[in-house]
Amino acid sequence: MRLTCVASALLLACSSQPASNPAKSPQAGASGTGDGGGASGQSSTPSAGAGAAATAGAAAGATSGGAGNSSSAGSGGAKPFEPPKCAAENSKLPDNAPVLETGVWKKITPPGLPSGSFAQGIALDPCNPATLYATFSGYNDAGNVNAGLFRTTDAGTTWRELGVFEQALNIRVDPRDPLHLYVGDGVRGGTNGFWVSKDGGATWFMPDGFKKMADSLQDYDVYHVEPDPADFNHVLVTFHYYWNGGLNAGIIESFDEGATWIKHEPDPGWEGTGGYNVFFLYEPAQGIGDNKTWLYGTQGNGYWRTKDAGTTWTKVTDVDMQHGGGTLYYTSKGVLYTGGNPHALRSTDNGVTWTELSVFGGFLSVKGDGTRLYAGSIIGPIPILSALESDDSTWTPSTQMFEGGPFEMAYDKANHRMYAGMTAEGIWVLKTAD
Repeated sequence: MRLTCVASALLLACSSQPASNPAKSPQAGASGTGDGGGASGQSSTPSAGAGAAATAGAAAGATSGGAGNSSSAGSGGAKPFEPPKCAAENSKLPDNAPVLETGVWKKITPPGLPSGSFAQGIALDPCNPATLYATFSGYNDAGNVNAGLFRTTDAGTTWRELGVFEQALNIRVDPRDPLHLYVGDGVRGGTNGFWVSKDGGATWFMPDGFKKMADSLQDYDVYHVEPDPADFNHVLVTFHYYWNGGLNAGIIESFDEGATWIKHEPDPGWEGTGGYNVFFLYEPAQGIGDNKTWLYGTQGNGYWRTKDAGTTWTKVTDVDMQHGGGTLYYTSKGVLYTGGNPHALRSTDNGVTWTELSVFGGFLSVKGDGTRLYAGSIIGPIPILSALESDDSTWTPSTQMFEGGPFEMAYDKANHRMYAGMTAEGIWVLKTAD
């Protein structure tokens, strides 16, 4: 059985359904609103039930059955860090980009979304900061109205929907190939699973290897997608609900963008907690951590850390991840922040130990611009809080109030713009400096 939930004001009301393949495929042009994206990649996407992504390779799923906590050593290994080669290109925003006043948040949500919709995943194109992706959830009793994945190419003035995702949670962009995208879809709807695009979102496919693994787990209900910061083909995926109708779920890991997978069994300490996050404790640009050091968040038994790719785990705090998700942020000094419930967390030793921040709780996301940190609770009305990255003991509230704080955030360094997907009010942007 698989848990499917309908939510109001971020409180899930859940009912169980049999696990099954996604009923729909977010194929090109299905929504009538796709705006192209790239010139290469998959030319068409079969329906999920018909075996989407035959192009994923004949070997897909070779290790999908997965035996226990298989080590990732020998399955690809760490790659040397390479910064995006295009990071300094196209940094100027178009003339029709939203005009902002420094220090004032401005709403740039796509038109037509229902009242109460909120943004979840958010990501910038590393080669062009005018291009932003965002996922939305239509949390209402009528169903998944206008939820999905949207893209803007003018920094939020106009938006177009990509595909027909019913509950896209995460959107991830390859920092070295902005046409290469991942979407994690789960919780409700008929398009649950792990999806890949090679053409900037014009077309999507679910790798056969993922389908084989999901079938073996009786679980397509993806909750978090986390690429290796040094190797986008290396990716971790967690689940919203439990594997094989039990009381627990673990992690699946791929080194080939989802064609084949390694299964990492859950630790007994996670039993019954449901809805999990996973992060690489790895900041290659600063030489912190590696691709076998991970942080796993539970909703009931704190955060856990592994330094051997899931073979062994150590509980590092009793503070839980916040329901819905979360993010990691490293400052330039290597200080690490993540969301949490009842409080957000800080670590100065790459997640071995954690300190609770002395601000109110229910945080999904903490993000910085190099000078200041930004965060806000999921339940409003609340301000967005900010503090110096060099001193997080004092937090300053914004003059604006919001029905819910940031789910995820993305920062455009070239133009000093912080984008936030709010849990009740869509997408907002803040100009952090002149």
